[in-house]
Amino acid sequence: MTLLNRSKQAPSLRFLVLPDRKSGAIHIIFGGTVLEYSTGRFSQLRDHRFQDLFGVVADDDEGNLWLGVQAGGLLRLARRGFVTFGQADGLGRAVAAVFESRAGELIAVSQDWRVSRFDGQRFHTVRANIPTVARRTGWRGNLGALQDRAGDWWFATAAGLVRFSGIRRIEDLATSVPHVYTSRDGLAQDSITRLFEDSRGDIWSAGLIPGRDVLTRWDRASGRFQRYSDADGLPTSFYDDPRGVLWITFRDGGIARYEAGRFRMLTQADGLPPGGIGTTVADHSGRLWCTNGRLGLYRIDDFTAAQLRPVVVATPKELGASVGRMVEDTFGSIYAFTSQGVVHIENASTVNGTATARIAEIYTANDGLAGGEGLSTYADRRGRLWFSTTQGLSYYQPREREEPSALQVRIGGLRIAGVEQPISPAGEVSLSGLELIPGRSQLEIDFFGISFAMGQALSYEYRLVGASDNWSAPSRLRSVVFANLAPGKYEFEVRAVSAGGARSPQPARATFRVLPPIYLRWWFLTLAALVLATGVVAFERYHAAHRREIHRAREQRLAELEQVRQQPDFDSERGSAPPGRGNRAGIEPSAFHDRSFFARTRGRHERHRLGHQQHGEALRVQRGRDPPGHPGRRAPARTARQRQGLRSFPPSRWPRTDQPAAPRQRPWRYAGGRLSAGRRHRHHTGSAAFYVSL
Repeated sequence: MTLLNRSKQAPSLRFLVLPDRKSGAIHIIFGGTVLEYSTGRFSQLRDHRFQDLFGVVADDDEGNLWLGVQAGGLLRLARRGFVTFGQADGLGRAVAAVFESRAGELIAVSQDWRVSRFDGQRFHTVRANIPTVARRTGWRGNLGALQDRAGDWWFATAAGLVRFSGIRRIEDLATSVPHVYTSRDGLAQDSITRLFEDSRGDIWSAGLIPGRDVLTRWDRASGRFQRYSDADGLPTSFYDDPRGVLWITFRDGGIARYEAGRFRMLTQADGLPPGGIGTTVADHSGRLWCTNGRLGLYRIDDFTAAQLRPVVVATPKELGASVGRMVEDTFGSIYAFTSQGVVHIENASTVNGTATARIAEIYTANDGLAGGEGLSTYADRRGRLWFSTTQGLSYYQPREREEPSALQVRIGGLRIAGVEQPISPAGEVSLSGLELIPGRSQLEIDFFGISFAMGQALSYEYRLVGASDNWSAPSRLRSVVFANLAPGKYEFEVRAVSAGGARSPQPARATFRVLPPIYLRWWFLTLAALVLATGVVAFERYHAAHRREIHRAREQRLAELEQVRQQPDFDSERGSAPPGRGNRAGIEPSAFHDRSFFARTRGRHERHRLGHQQHGEALRVQRGRDPPGHPGRRAPARTARQRQGLRSFPPSRWPRTDQPAAPRQRPWRYAGGRLSAGRRHRHHTGSAAFYVSL
């Protein structure tokens, strides 16, 4: 509903009224004011950023309001968030101590000894009349303050212990003259940081300057101070159990038990873990919770046992690098300041054994918590938890835990080789069809989670299917880079993880493919295989044709020789050689009449004749006879010899006669116009040899 004031005497105001679907509260927003109407009363919500509001954008499923600001952006008004106070509310910049007065009012002591009283809506602040000598030493964030059971106010300073007596209202602190106790009055040292009142009304103070007495007790009955040695370390916290036994923890390790005026030290021999003790808190069951740099958060259930048995609750990795002050709520959960924020360990008092407790939420500045380093914690009588920091004071009202809505995760950015890819401003749940080419295969993916519940400090885990099926360890990083990926198909998956371990039911996905180099792609390999196969087939075909040609020529030559062998012996029948044959061959005519000799060498003579004939043809070609174009010219000598199976060699390469000739080959030597086989004609100076393949 929107109401407009159209009065002419005042500028128009725009009222926005929005009911809370979860709690039933009604929020009224006008100008820079936000009012909440709940349980029959109005309360004003304060934040300096409300001055720039221009309206309500929406409300989510958790009942949170999202407010738009003129400078741009959104503010979330959490339904169950922290309420924070700062300097605009009268507090100093850093709040050192928070406690309740005897009247039940919440008191905050902040920088420059400002003392503020909370009335349920706002703080009323006065400046305590701290002596000048103490003011000169400066103010520190670890200085303690308290109001004892008699109504006196005690302030720890670097110049001693300041005590205000007879204070009825906090406004009297600004005018009353305090008493300052120093080492001359019995203090162990003037620099005081810790203050504690035990069940007997005695005031314990501790300093942090080693090398001297650091622990002092002011005895109320006698009004005197009693010192204690620092031989057992520097005190870090005090705890007074229901039996009236005081327990003091030390920075360097060990727990001191003070009872009936005597101390007893508990060390590793009594079952304590090694290492120093940071901060402690006692729960409603009387168990002591301690922090340790090695174990993390552990609990000691029974101090009366002969051997202590610490129970580890949370490891340092889960809690963060450092753990500060702790506090317990009415539901038995522990809240601890850590480097991550305020860690909520749900139902910590029911943890048994050494099983790790469940961290339900981690609250940060996004949930309204004051920023800066945590200084102190306090649980008031109404169940509110107060957290003071170097930048303000916040309180949180724990309630029964509600199951938050399911987490969502989306891909918010994608860069390939540094080039931004188009992504929806609202993020993408799924991406596909991405291709990465060789040399530009670097992929960077940004992602984010969505959760409207309180304390959901999200972390993320991812995996790259195709390279590994295992999920990575949860991390706060919201970006991942992949480089030098092998060619193939990949699917990137990411899911959000809450502080309590809940995971988003549906991960965000990005499917992509890394292309191989050109010489490894399927079409290139296919083409290369086809070319290679074609070449092999062509070579085989050529080789087969060549073998057939050789075989055909050999068969033809053998046929010719066989035909010559079967021809009639015209020399023996006629008794004389053909005209001109005998003289050119250098054979005696009388040899043709020797039938026994001719019968023995008839085939050999035929081969002689053919070889002599071909040699004569070669000589005619070399001497210029039968020039090219002459009808009687035959093929070149080399081609003819190759076709007829003849090869010529110079004398230096004649085969040795004392070794067998190659198969189907016999040496023929031409000397002085005569062919002979297997004999040397030493009376000739030049010769030529022929090989005839048979």
